[in-house]
Amino acid sequence: MSKYKRKIEPLAPNDPRAKNMRAAIYSRKSTETEGRSRSRDEQNEFCERYAKLFGFTDVTIYMEEEGQKGDWWWEDRQMSYNGPHRPELTKLINDISSGAIQAVLVYKNDRLARDSGIADALHKIFRTHCVHYICNGIDASIDTARGLYAASVESAASRQWRDNISEEIRRDHDYKFQLRKFTRNPACFGFRSAGRGTGRAIPQYKELALVRRIYRMFLGIGTPALGPYQIGNVLSKEGISVTSGCKGHKTKGLERVQGTSIKQILENSMYAGLWVHNGERAFYDLLLVEPEDGVGEKTTAIPETWYYQAQAKFEQSAPTGRKAATSTRMLSGLVVCGACGRVCHPNTKNVKNGLKIHRWICPYRYGATKCCFGNSYSTLVTNELDSWAIDHLIPFLARELNLINSEGQGLDLANKKKELEHQVAAAKNKEIEALKTALGVIDKDQFEILAQSLLDDRKDLERKLMDVNSQLGNHNHAFFKPEDLLSNDPKLIKEALKRFIKWIALTDKGITVLTSLGTYFGAEFKEVDMTRFRGINNRRSVLPPSLTSTANCLSWISNHNAFLAGRRDALGSKAKHKTDQDLLPGAQLEEKHAA
Repeated sequence: MSKYKRKIEPLAPNDPRAKNMRAAIYSRKSTETEGRSRSRDEQNEFCERYAKLFGFTDVTIYMEEEGQKGDWWWEDRQMSYNGPHRPELTKLINDISSGAIQAVLVYKNDRLARDSGIADALHKIFRTHCVHYICNGIDASIDTARGLYAASVESAASRQWRDNISEEIRRDHDYKFQLRKFTRNPACFGFRSAGRGTGRAIPQYKELALVRRIYRMFLGIGTPALGPYQIGNVLSKEGISVTSGCKGHKTKGLERVQGTSIKQILENSMYAGLWVHNGERAFYDLLLVEPEDGVGEKTTAIPETWYYQAQAKFEQSAPTGRKAATSTRMLSGLVVCGACGRVCHPNTKNVKNGLKIHRWICPYRYGATKCCFGNSYSTLVTNELDSWAIDHLIPFLARELNLINSEGQGLDLANKKKELEHQVAAAKNKEIEALKTALGVIDKDQFEILAQSLLDDRKDLERKLMDVNSQLGNHNHAFFKPEDLLSNDPKLIKEALKRFIKWIALTDKGITVLTSLGTYFGAEFKEVDMTRFRGINNRRSVLPPSLTSTANCLSWISNHNAFLAGRRDALGSKAKHKTDQDLLPGAQLEEKHAA
């Protein structure tokens, strides 16, 4: 026996039953430029004509705001469907459930649902409440097996059509990237598109001059170095705007230059001649800028070294977590919890004799943010760890300080070498994958052109890398002597520590240190005699590093999975493209099997 109340007789034009029914028109459009679908007003006009033809006199229009996607659900009291939800569809379903709507008209089936699962859920509601579903001017008769099947198949076909279009677009963009053509509109601050199909970007010389000024201010070239928000304040006072006026670009607060806008400019690789597609970067001749007077060769909008220096500065100064991010202590941002992997910060404790001690604690073991359940190590005071770092890391810090203080471009070359090595590795992988994909898809001549283009790009990167290595080999550093290390500015010592150390984990047994080389060294704790402990000094002292502790220090981190999760949480977007082995080399991870 059917669980539905009764069979719904399909409606016909001028049906006398329609006068006593309240009808609903539902319209939706994802974007202004969406493919072959009509505008929302055109959909409403189309459905209104058929509503009049059927004989409906009471018609309500449910029109979604532009941008509501086809695979979004409606919100119900049982929270059956994950958000985000379509607001107007939610209203429509609520009105149907209350018995206020007896017929639903849509221009096409994909306006209501572009997925068989969503369509099936909607059809069940329509059938339960005896609602007529009129699609493209015809009653779909979804209370019958044939009508329900046809509506479901049409929804699945709409999804297939959309997926095919998306796949074709992705393939076309990948192929354009391999041929070094633009895969999207190249318009940004400093460049404008020459128009669809032209494949050219028109440089805006006044804007590019401002871009170069912003880079000089950020890097401290000929002027004191400023941060993005400080640069924004300077430009705001001068009445300068950095809005590009691109299509679809919404600006706010035109009278003020936002620090986020400055950061976007500093992170835009187009000024260095690099185009980004699916996380990969490649050098584009299309982004080279001809001198404004027309004399000379084309160059990148800014020197490539400026771009790499800016990215290195962002990476070194990125916040590492909560109070540690703004702390002036030498190891702030480097000390992490050995249980959860998140950044520790100094905590002040008052003792009975009126003195204060500062110790490292994990802020995620207390309060509303509690997500760390490791054992206590809070008796390790900050000065103890600072002294240990200076005493035992001097040989390593001396070289880092020389790189920072060296005259010339030693640091710039090191950063550029790292970036080029990454690009060469990515180019090799891209070359192999692209040729595999293109094999059998394009003809022989096109395949040879593609292969030669990819080879030329890789060879060009390898030549640049060889030049950088040669410059580094000829670059002489006057190394500091280890005993002179402490005479340096404390800020430089802290900077050198950040370059050499990725993190220092405080565990129950001792300290585990991961270096920038991907190697570990460890040092055990030594417990203080409690009979002489008076609460002022440290209960634990840190022993010098040893071979035994270094060999075992990784095992002191008891739960590698939890530690990795915490590191990713602390690093945020910086950990997006890092593997587990990058964050915790040699980790023993437990496999998570699907239930």
